[in-house]
Amino acid sequence: MNPSREAATHASSVGLEVVGYYQAADHASDTTLVPVGERVAGAVREQYPKAVAFVVSGCLLRLER
Repeated sequence: MNPSREAATHASSVGLEVVGYYQAADHASDTTLVPVGERVAGAVREQYPKAVAFVVSGCLLRLER
């Protein structure tokens, strides 16, 4: 199973392209992409050389009511 290829194939089948990727972390303190996220980011970068991947620290986010 290749998640990045599957995402790109599905997107293409409905006339879309994958140009970004969002990954939610299990814990607020997680600050790295998981291996699947790294592969998806790499696949996006192959198609869009100026693409970037970044991680937002969940510890720095807070909910306002």
